[in-house]
Amino acid sequence: MTGGRIVSRYERDGYVVIPQVIDPELVAEVQGHVEWLECRHPDVRPEQFHHRLIVDDPFWIRLCTDDRLIDLIEPSASRARSCGRGSTGRWMNRPRST
Repeated sequence: MTGGRIVSRYERDGYVVIPQVIDPELVAEVQGHVEWLECRHPDVRPEQFHHRLIVDDPFWIRLCTDDRLIDLIEPSASRARSCGRGSTGRWMNRPRST
């Protein structure tokens, strides 16, 4: 999928799914950590693994700064700033237009 196609789908739908963009080793690391969280917190459903469990978790901090992810996000963030969309967070979470 080309950069232009990614942007046009995002503009149209408000989100983009890009299959196989994250390498399998990184996916396996995340899956392993989620499984570890499930064992450590059996009373918490996986969709509830949010702020309380990840805010101080070194794994998530390392993941969010992993060069493999930064290399994927950086071009989109640069484009968002150059298009006057403000911060990356606002651009990435922009509400869908109707």
